[in-house]
Parts: sequence; C-alpha cells; structure tokens
Amino acid sequence: MSIKYQAYQGPKDFVFIRGCKEDERLLNEITQKLIDRKIRVFYDLSSTKRSHSQEDIASAILNSSLCIFVLSKKAADSLDLRNSINYALSLKKDVVCIRKDEGELSHGLDMQLSNITFFRNSDELVEYIQKKYESCIGEGQILSSDDKQKKVLAVALIALAGLLLLGSIMFISERIRYFNSAEYQLGKIDDVEYLDFTSFSQDDLVYLKGKKIDEINFKDMDIDSIKGIEEVQTETVDLSGNPRLKNVNPIIMSDTIKTVMISQDMIRIADTLYSAGIEVVVTR
Repeated sequence: MSIKYQAYQGPKDFVFIRGCKEDERLLNEITQKLIDRKIRVFYDLSSTKRSHSQEDIASAILNSSLCIFVLSKKAADSLDLRNSINYALSLKKDVVCIRKDEGELSHGLDMQLSNITFFRNSDELVEYIQKKYESCIGEGQILSSDDKQKKVLAVALIALAGLLLLGSIMFISERIRYFNSAEYQLGKIDDVEYLDFTSFSQDDLVYLKGKKIDEINFKDMDIDSIKGIEEVQTETVDLSGNPRLKNVNPIIMSDTIKTVMISQDMIRIADTLYSAGIEVVVTR
C-alpha cells in the first residue's frame, strides 16, 4: 500500500509515526487509515529513501501531539529509531507503540517503555487517536504532486502569473523556515515539567521569556553565557558540561531558580551560587 499524501508539516496539531523498513506495510496501513479519517500525520521510515532529515524528525517530534512507534524485533535493533523514542520520552511527549510480533524487545526497550500503552491492532489504535486527539483532525495533509496534470497546471501558472507564484514560493519558504525555527518551536512551549534545550543555541533563550518550565537541560552545550535565564520561570537548571560558563549573574537575578547542577570542572562557580542561596548539585 502506497501513501498518496506527503508527511504533514505545518502549524496545526498532528500525530507523528515512525517505523523501520521491515515494518513499512504496517506503518503505511496505519498512516493511510489516519489520513482517511482526516487526521493530520507526519510519517517516516527510518534509514530509507523515505526518511526525513534528523532536523525534520526532531522538529516533528517536538511539535507533535502524539508520537507513535511501530515496533518489532527488527526495529529494536535500529539505533536511529531508538534515538527517536528516547528523544520523545525526554520531551515527555504522549507516546504509544504498536507491536506486530511477540517476544521481548532487546536493548532495554521493554523496561524503557514499561509505562507506555501498546496496541496490537491498527484499527484499535486509530480509534484511540480519533477519540483522544480531536485537535489533530482537519484539513492540511497535502496530496503528492506526481501526476502530469499538476505539472502542466504549474507551468501554466508560472507563465500567466510568474511574479505572483514567486511571491507565493517566497512566502511558503519563509513559513517553513519559521515553523522550523527556534522562535516558533520554543514559542509553543509553556507550563511544562522538562525541556531539553541542547538542540538550540544559547541565543535562543530569548524565546523562553516568561515561560514556565520546571527544569531546563543545558548539559554539554559548551555555552559561555546564560543570559536570559532570569526571564524564565524555572526552578532547576542543569548546566553540567559547560566549563566556559563563568558569569552566573543571570541565575542569581532569577526569582525562581532553586537548584543548579554543575560538573566538577565548573566547581569555581559553586561558591557564588551558594552565597546567593541556590542549591548546587555537582555531577560527575
């Protein structure tokens, strides 16, 4: 079964589904059933020509309402797929899995996914999504543009309205760039327990101004500035693995930060934080 629609990429709520080449038939079946019910879906087959870039996959996981992983014994051996699962769990996303075979999963996945809902039937999974994720239902899935009629129409539109088309392309490109930008991705985040900031840059902290995030992870980012953290309503900050960071005044200026985690190569800033009444946890 081939899918006639592109993976959804846009600002509306959608579900994310990913599997391996060996699970292509089941993934296509689920994806088509979701599209048939007008549920917007971003789908991806790991390590194939249909696989998206790592940046697109990370962005889709971050912005999705639900992450679905098609699991099999083969899938458990895929480092790429396991990384996607780990990333979704680190963001505390809603995650469900569907299994098409029996037996234990290797690489500790059984333990890692012990609290995750598993489905054995694609119809039950689709019914579950339709009832629980109504915000993902609606227009937005774009039909693949391989047929000749669309190509002829595109040529005609270019000939008749070149400037208008160029403007539209520029607008769409700008919107795609915006949807993949830190400003858009971080702007959607608020009132969450945990945020892994390591895929962004230190300058992107400005987009978290006024946001409520219980814990933020900056581990091993090699940042030299934490300016802007004082504008974020956060209680715990993991700065371990950032030995170039010397100026902790933004942390001291914060009204909400209670705990800072640092690595042993950052011990020089511990006294300053202690003096400001901030708990310091030294990690290895």
